[in-house]
Amino acid sequence: MSTISASELQQFALFIQAKLQAGEGHLSPEDALDQWRDDHPSDGEFAENVRAIQVALDQLDAGERGISAAESVQRLRDRARTPRT
Repeated sequence: MSTISASELQQFALFIQAKLQAGEGHLSPEDALDQWRDDHPSDGEFAENVRAIQVALDQLDAGERGISAAESVQRLRDRARTPRT
């Protein structure tokens, strides 16, 4: 588990205060924490995201175009309908 500084806790408290002032008090504590973590990834998560983006850019430069959004959605729908064994 990572060590949390007083500054990080103060920043989180300000984040929660802003959510409440914006009328987002309906969020559960877990949802608020998830949003905070999405907005403030750890150094390791950030580096992993940068690597993944670089791989995708390299693939694009190499001529790989992937699949369309429509095809991706269809694959997800097909997977959801297919019973798992």
